[in-house]
Amino acid sequence: MHSDKLNRTRNSGFTLLESMLSLAILGMVLAGVFTAASQSMAQLSLAQRNLSDSEMARALIEEYLVTFPAMASSGTYQETWQWQMKEEPANGLSLTTENETIKFVKITAAVERLNFAQTRPFSLSVITARRANN
Repeated sequence: MHSDKLNRTRNSGFTLLESMLSLAILGMVLAGVFTAASQSMAQLSLAQRNLSDSEMARALIEEYLVTFPAMASSGTYQETWQWQMKEEPANGLSLTTENETIKFVKITAAVERLNFAQTRPFSLSVITARRANN
């Protein structure tokens, strides 16, 4: 009877080895979760930068279309972006014989962040119709 009571007290808790093993497994799981969260935060930051760059490029194209030919072809904005506009004939689009006063042009806005060393320029293009005498 005395040995029964002794066995129950020995088996009622975790050993030091079991506790250390469970802490090691928990540490590996937490390290994986931290790595995944860190990578998703970096991807979110990149997506937000790309979104703001594309919004800037869209705004530049809209302004270029409205103010043509008065808008400058390059510049900076709030010491954050450097931009450049380029216009060229649209390849593969031909005029109809009924209306030769229309031409198609490809307008490209290239936007680059000045304060980020590892970003590439973001480029956005649109094809639009314009009167041939402009």
